[in-house]
Amino acid sequence: MLGAVAAGRAVLPAMLERGSGTLLFSSGISAVHPPALLGNIGIAAAGLRNYALSLAETLAGRGVHVGPIAAAP
Repeated sequence: MLGAVAAGRAVLPAMLERGSGTLLFSSGISAVHPPALLGNIGIAAAGLRNYALSLAETLAGRGVHVGPIAAAP
């Protein structure tokens, strides 16, 4: 989660200045469908997904696109 925030902060200023760019945040399917076995990682994955969705909403209309990718095994 903190790595994703740091990476976003590192590249967002240039993307916003340019008016274009894409940030994709990858996590596991437990971000959307958390099985009990993966509850510990599911919390972090869900946080990353929600961060990406919030950032996408905040940057809407500014040329920078943000999306979460919840990869299934």
